[in-house]
Amino acid sequence: MNNYEFIILTRPSLDKEKLEKLFKEVIEEIEKISGKVSKKEELGKKTLAYPIKKETKALFWVWQLEFEKSPKFSNLNTFLNRSSGIIRYLMLKR
Repeated sequence: MNNYEFIILTRPSLDKEKLEKLFKEVIEEIEKISGKVSKKEELGKKTLAYPIKKETKALFWVWQLEFEKSPKFSNLNTFLNRSSGIIRYLMLKR
């Protein structure tokens, strides 16, 4: 089992409904590459050290992901880069 830590910075202006829709789409993309989200944690709104995509604040999220085999992240990366609600993301192997 391959474990990853997935850090997501979202726009602070997103309401709860839009966040849920965005996260549902992200989870669907993760499941397409045979992964699952084992834990989600919200770290809250924080001020950024420098503006990213014209935002000075962001909502921080940390997810624990599990993959049965080594995933190919190319489709997931494309989806995350095109998503307007996500400012920045980072995937770390644990």
